[in-house]
Amino acid sequence: MYQKLDEILSKVQEKPYQPFRVHNPEGRDLLFKGKEIISVSETEIPELGADTIRIIVTDKDSFVILDGRCEKPMVIKDKYSLTFGCLGYDRVAKAIYGLLGIESFEYV
Repeated sequence: MYQKLDEILSKVQEKPYQPFRVHNPEGRDLLFKGKEIISVSETEIPELGADTIRIIVTDKDSFVILDGRCEKPMVIKDKYSLTFGCLGYDRVAKAIYGLLGIESFEYV
């Protein structure tokens, strides 16, 4: 289920870590070293409009998600948590999950 995401993360491992400072309007700003694994704009997903979504893996193996549609950055502790709807389940989120190779199924 995570094969494509693992491939993306292994390619990113070759890049050097960069310092990031992310403004958090609801509290302390985020300071960390990270590597961007994906940056999506309206050219890839027209429904995004002028917004951008970036996912950055930190040197502590957490993920920071910067969604232009939200004011607050999201911090996800591990790659397995990415499938639990951290971006929601709208068209944009499903497209991003698809780019990461994540498919979510609900059996009823």
